[in-house]
Amino acid sequence: MPVPQSASGDVIVVLGGGSLADVPLPQGWSGQVTDGPAQRILGAFVLHRRSGLPVIPSGGEVFRGNGAEAQIMRDVLVSLGMAPDKVVAEAKSLNTQQNAEFTAGLLRQYGWQRPVLVTSAFHMRRAVEEFKRAGVAVTPYPVGYSVLRSNYWNALSWVPSADALCGTSLALKEYLGLAAVLLR
Repeated sequence: MPVPQSASGDVIVVLGGGSLADVPLPQGWSGQVTDGPAQRILGAFVLHRRSGLPVIPSGGEVFRGNGAEAQIMRDVLVSLGMAPDKVVAEAKSLNTQQNAEFTAGLLRQYGWQRPVLVTSAFHMRRAVEEFKRAGVAVTPYPVGYSVLRSNYWNALSWVPSADALCGTSLALKEYLGLAAVLLR
């Protein structure tokens, strides 16, 4: 999916994807997000700075002790300089399907009709499908690409790595998740 240069809408929705609550934290934070959601927060923050649009971070406490992703993302966005009244957290969802369903309720509640969806590029297709099933048309704004535009081979390209195994695991999860959405 190509990187958009801009996106128009009336609200920014940013999906969680992992957090930790029980770690040393900066003042005022309730936890920290993992690497993927950090890219998502940066993308949402940049869009907010360009547009002034409010942001809905979406994600609950998926596993005990990880903290509510939306609340943690809210803390990070506010610490970056967003006004607290510009962030409406959806902190109940435990998966992408619930992100879409619960966010759809907030969109109706606040009268927002043209959400810009920020999530990782690898996750975008499945997320768009889930929002479509929830009755919400979104403008995709993918971030956090994990592939290069060109191949740059070196001697280590042929050595097995934990990163490659992680990438394979992530791809399998997304393909299986997309198949589940499309077959529902």
